Amino acid sequence: MAINITYLRAFHAVATEGGFSKAARVLRVSQPTLSQQVRSLEDRYGVRLLERRGHGVEPTDFGKELLAVTEQVFTAISEAEEMLKGSRDTVTGHLRLGAVGPQKAVKLMSAFRARFPDPDLNLMTTGNPELYRALRDREIDAAVVAEPPDEDEFHALVVTDEPVVAMVAKDHKLARKKTTSLKELAGLPLVLRDRGIMIRRIVEDAFKDAGLAISECMEADGWHAHHEMIAAGLGVGILSTADAGDDPRFKHLAISDAELSNPDWLICLKERRRMPIVRAFFEVAEELTRETA
Repeated sequence: MAINITYLRAFHAVATEGGFSKAARVLRVSQPTLSQQVRSLEDRYGVRLLERRGHGVEPTDFGKELLAVTEQVFTAISEAEEMLKGSRDTVTGHLRLGAVGPQKAVKLMSAFRARFPDPDLNLMTTGNPELYRALRDREIDAAVVAEPPDEDEFHALVVTDEPVVAMVAKDHKLARKKTTSLKELAGLPLVLRDRGIMIRRIVEDAFKDAGLAISECMEADGWHAHHEMIAAGLGVGILSTADAGDDPRFKHLAISDAELSNPDWLICLKERRRMPIVRAFFEVAEELTRETA
């Protein structure tokens, strides 16, 4: 027997909102109607989906399993509606983006807005693990990440592959030089990003591959703290040219004995690549990447 999508949506709304009155307002139906729809779904399949908890309701164990399925169902329906509304030449809607840092994402957003002024854009910045979770949970549509994506799950485009340089304060003893080396840096105090950040792994792997040990390292949680510690003369930073920026307080030095780079990927779930607004964003990003290569 075919499932009644109205009854299924009623259950989903109540389970998501935590109560019949809130769900009724969301669906714009009366509370008695909503209660009857959920009851009919339970009676038809002989299951208990919701139970009262205080002033609200919560899904039963079976209801929680069904809720995970309905979340996918109604997300897919929403995506289908967006696909049907859009086209390659008419891009509207709301694009939710994520990034490990704002610099690269903002450039892509600016280029996209110049081409397509109508869509609403928003950006959240967080670490790679949280970005991957948000993509899988459909909380964001696309993200700029510093972790290689799973090609079976994600559509990906390399948007930058920045060289890695050393960065010192203008009054640091290395500031008189144009280049330095891993061997020289191994004997100096370093200021590195926190563990788990891709650039930290790139740096540590580079020293390990060269058979060198870092003699002294201070850790910075966030780029602002990282840059301020270097400006204060606490150590040498090692980071991509994009993250180094063009702050006049610093001098950038090439690393002569290692060719290091820090790529970034623009990624989305493969099934969301079909959405017109996501497809258009990737097309703009690809064009910008070719122009700046």
